[in-house]
Amino acid sequence: MTKPMPASIVASQELNARYPMTCVCGAKHDVRPSWSMQGGMNSGHATCPACKVFLHLSLNEAGDAMECEPFDDYLAREHPPLTDSDNQ
Repeated sequence: MTKPMPASIVASQELNARYPMTCVCGAKHDVRPSWSMQGGMNSGHATCPACKVFLHLSLNEAGDAMECEPFDDYLAREHPPLTDSDNQ
């Protein structure tokens, strides 16, 4: 499950703050927190302009950079597919 951001990071965020992020392709970008991040949920998404991969974004533990992973990897980890036993 996606961890909420610590209150100290949420409180210190500026609406126009940009955080460094390195895509899985190696491209470097500065990204802004999503609306959900500004509300305290450490989850956002973006598409890398260089490789066009759809990414899940989250602030690192220190709150000074974004971490990213392909969105499909995030979904598989956070929301695994249902099994037959889940439907009974």
